[in-house]
Amino acid sequence: KRVEFYWNCRLTDPCVKKLAKNCPLTYVNLSGCKYLSDSSIVELIAHNQLEHLNITRLPKVTAKTLETLAKSSSYPNMTYLNLYAN
Repeated sequence: KRVEFYWNCRLTDPCVKKLAKNCPLTYVNLSGCKYLSDSSIVELIAHNQLEHLNITRLPKVTAKTLETLAKSSSYPNMTYLNLYAN
């Protein structure tokens, strides 16, 4: 249910997508995983009932994805969302 990969520069979109589809996650910390893009975040929120999501310092994540995440009514289980420095 919980994964923390913060500051892991080897983590890639295909890896996160596979994880998102195959593991029921509620707590995810990807802070500083600078090579991840929108596609990873989209897969995570599509396939999981996230309660905690930390995606700080992900320069490849665009404003469109951040705006979608900021609409809290779309994710009723989310109690923590950190988007700092994106």
